[in-house]
Amino acid sequence: MFHVKHFLSQLTDEQQGQLREFERLFVHINASVNLVSRPSEAGFWNQHILECLAWAQRGFPQGAVVVDWGTGGGLPAVPLSIVFPDVLIYAVDANRRKQFAVRHFRRQLNLPNLHAWHGRAESFPHQVDYSVSRATATLDTLWAWHRNVARRSLVTTMNQWHPGLICRKGSDLGAETKKLRTRFKNVAVETIPGPSGQLVHVSLK
Repeated sequence: MFHVKHFLSQLTDEQQGQLREFERLFVHINASVNLVSRPSEAGFWNQHILECLAWAQRGFPQGAVVVDWGTGGGLPAVPLSIVFPDVLIYAVDANRRKQFAVRHFRRQLNLPNLHAWHGRAESFPHQVDYSVSRATATLDTLWAWHRNVARRSLVTTMNQWHPGLICRKGSDLGAETKKLRTRFKNVAVETIPGPSGQLVHVSLK
C-alpha cells in the first residue's frame, strides 16, 4: 500500500520546500483567479497536495512525457513536476487565467520540466506516454484524448506505471467503465485506492 507521508520523507529538502511554497503561492493567487473553492484552502495540503502525490505511488520513467488534462491551477501537474524533475509535464487547460497561474508557478518554483499549454484537449499537438486527470471528463473521453496523442516507444520497469491514462475518480465507476469498454475493446482497467476516491489506470491490453 502507498503511504503518502512515507513518500514525502523520501523527497529532498528542496522538493519538500517547493511543495510547501506551491501551497503558499496557490492560496495567494486563488484570491484573484479562483482556482479552487475558498473553503478548500484551509485543507489545501491534505485535500490537494497529498492527493496529487498519489500519482507518484508508481514511478514515471526518466524521459517520460505526461499530459495533465484540465489542469486548472496545476493539479496534479505542479506537484508531479516537483517530484519527477526528469519527466516532461504538459499542463493543459482552456482557461487563460488558470494557465497564467500555472506559468506563474513554473517561474516562481523554477520548474523547467513543466509547460503550460492553453487550448482544448482535442487540439493538443504533442505526443505523450501518460495522461493524468482529476476527474475532468468521463473515462472514454479521457482515453480518446490520450489515444490521439499516445506514443508507444517507452520502456518501463515492473514498479512503474505502464503507459496510459491515470485519473482520479469516485467509487461508482460501473457506468463509466462499461461505456469505456464498449467504445474501446482493447483496454485494461485497474483501480487503486487513493487518499480521496480511487485512481483508475487505463492501458492497452
